[in-house]
Amino acid sequence: MTRLLWAIIKTLCVIFLAPPMAGWVKWLKFLLQNRRGAPPWQPYRDLLRLSRKTVVIADSASWIFRMAPASSSR
Repeated sequence: MTRLLWAIIKTLCVIFLAPPMAGWVKWLKFLLQNRRGAPPWQPYRDLLRLSRKTVVIADSASWIFRMAPASSSR
């Protein structure tokens, strides 16, 4: 049971700490190059913006186009 709990905790840490680490690395690169970059929390803002997007499919799209994402995820 404790191994499963540790696995869940580690997975959650990776999921929640990956975006700020990536943002911090980019921010540090900009800082070292004397440039002004995005803030370290920018990946969270990007994820939030991407989660709000909706799927846009043309009315004239064929059934193959509509079913392609479903068949590729299997």
